[in-house]
Amino acid sequence: MFLRSDAEIFERLSVSAESPASLHPLVSAAKKLAAKLGAVPSNDLRSLLESFLQSVIVQESNVQIVISATYMRKLLESGGQISTSKRTDVQGAAEPSESICLTIETKRKRYGGEIHLVVPPNPGSTAPRSQTRINQSGRKRPCLV
Repeated sequence: MFLRSDAEIFERLSVSAESPASLHPLVSAAKKLAAKLGAVPSNDLRSLLESFLQSVIVQESNVQIVISATYMRKLLESGGQISTSKRTDVQGAAEPSESICLTIETKRKRYGGEIHLVVPPNPGSTAPRSQTRINQSGRKRPCLV
């Protein structure tokens, strides 16, 4: 997972003249945020995701999650506290170089009139796997397996 990997945080959120020692607080904040994500109430989670999420692209074999490196960094620097000021950019208006694209491989499975996108669990993870269900009317609804 992106927030749990020191190397990913160093690679994707560092500024060119920054030393590894100065990134240590970001790495610690990222790990704390990753640990508490599963226990965040849905309304708070929505606000949290809105603070850095740019787009989610669902494709046949994967899901791409595009986040703003700038806003993710600001969130981590604030210790995971969501800023009360609104984001000023509009969706897709951020510079591509400051966007982080995370890709999750999925498998499509059909059950009756529904199509399930199955996300394989991480090795060693005991967390439930999430799916998105699309029923015959085309409406999506999240569920847990």
